[in-house]
Amino acid sequence: MIQFLTAAIEHLLLPVTILLPPSSVLGQDVAQADPSTMALTATSAVLISSALAYLLFGSTSIITVDRNRVPPRRNHRKNSDGHPGRVSARSFLHSKPKDALLSRISARVTDNLKKICNEQIASGREAGLSICVYYQGKEIASVCAGGFRSCGGDATKWQPVTPETRFMGYSVAKGIAATVILTMVDDGLLSYDDPVTKHWPDFDKSGNKSDVTVAEALSHRAGILHTPLDFMLKYIWKAMVNGHEEAWRHGERLIERYSPHWKPGTKAVYHPVTFSWIAGGIIRQALAKPKCTVNDILHKRVCEPLGINPAELRIGQIPPIEDIHIARLEYPNFRGPMGRLPWWRRAIGRLESNLFVNVGNAELWRRMCLPSSNAVWTPRAVAKMYGAVANGGEIGEDSEDETQGDKESKATPSRRRRLTAAGTLRKLWDRFHEPKVPGGFGQGPARLGVGYCPWISEDLHGPEDIAVGRMVCHNGIGGCCAFGELRNEDKSEPHSITGGLAMSIGKTRYDPTSCIGVGSVSPTIAELVGAVREAFHEEGIATEGSVVR
Repeated sequence: MIQFLTAAIEHLLLPVTILLPPSSVLGQDVAQADPSTMALTATSAVLISSALAYLLFGSTSIITVDRNRVPPRRNHRKNSDGHPGRVSARSFLHSKPKDALLSRISARVTDNLKKICNEQIASGREAGLSICVYYQGKEIASVCAGGFRSCGGDATKWQPVTPETRFMGYSVAKGIAATVILTMVDDGLLSYDDPVTKHWPDFDKSGNKSDVTVAEALSHRAGILHTPLDFMLKYIWKAMVNGHEEAWRHGERLIERYSPHWKPGTKAVYHPVTFSWIAGGIIRQALAKPKCTVNDILHKRVCEPLGINPAELRIGQIPPIEDIHIARLEYPNFRGPMGRLPWWRRAIGRLESNLFVNVGNAELWRRMCLPSSNAVWTPRAVAKMYGAVANGGEIGEDSEDETQGDKESKATPSRRRRLTAAGTLRKLWDRFHEPKVPGGFGQGPARLGVGYCPWISEDLHGPEDIAVGRMVCHNGIGGCCAFGELRNEDKSEPHSITGGLAMSIGKTRYDPTSCIGVGSVSPTIAELVGAVREAFHEEGIATEGSVVR
């Protein structure tokens, strides 16, 4: 039990470091930490953070039983308010691909997803799902299933999930912020090799971070881990009383004065919340717009070029009027496979779930701007973003009437839109192949992810020797997932992987890390991704996790 606690909490504690000062056990390498100390610190932190979440954010305590957690049991049965509790999977694909091969793939992917979604909803493992898939810059599948409760409505009312339903997927936000920086690199506004101080001179107020590069800072190699409790309380107070800008500057000052826990660049340990002001500070300072919000920059640099509705891709700062479109996080269903786990794992899972479900559903959480954690998005918006990154920087298709458009503009006429140049993505590919560094807290060696996840999960992305060089992704604690597979520009590369696949999954039911395993993805997510890969495999096309030999 102690061994499991140690391993689980290594990951679980990363997002709750608000309780721990920089001198805590998390500043050590896990090999040097005493297991009993780790377990005791972990348990105390989860209990105290749950209480703090209740006081600051939550409407339920750490032991409250929410009788509205699970939708009505019978399929298609409507509740007293007229909203379906369980809705069978439906396709929302706007138009079928004209290409014969893409049309067959689209049909296979859609059928596979609908089958898996219906099984997951019927079993109660999931409550609401929305999945969007792009391939070679084109949307090939959009499937929704189940129901959700709105953050801005009556918590007892269930309504069907649609492509307009928005999800809060925690660290999926990091991949969105990384894409904003990718567009800045594409425009020559910064380089991944630049010292952060070139664009943000005050970054090194501590006097020992002058050599930290943009790539190292974004790849969790800077040693800036903690957001202590006193800092977070001040941040929340400033956000409520003084407004966003003063709270944001409070976060940037933390980064500027922070003394790294190790020599930057030598190892990687996940920066769960400080990533907000690391990435956000680099974005604002490099653009010389220190008072422009990251949300505004996201809309200008990602949403506008790709034709994404800004309301469907936001990093916090959600207007209250939009809360009605946001799905509440739901508690795990411990009556399913997780119900067969030992009681102590279920107990830890309940503590974890109450913390992150309460925080994620809190109104204050939605009003903040945290590029590490609190983006609100639709899967079709995030899939479109990753679809462009995976397809050489473009989405859409060429046609004869489009050839007269300005090839250099970021938004050419009709459906063909460009986010970045293909050359920028080839350089990103090269970054992923640079030497790895050791990871901390059992996370394993880490690639240079430049904001995308430095760690690859083989049960989701396939064998690491293949996936490490092409996967741009970031999952969120609780289960939401989004990724893209960079297009293969090297025709001599083995395995015949063409790339170009992108996928985004929004889900309402929170899957606790302490139950599914440290470093693992939600089993339901793995099933959905596997269903998509199987459809490609049936057409003889290899994707990252399914190689045609």
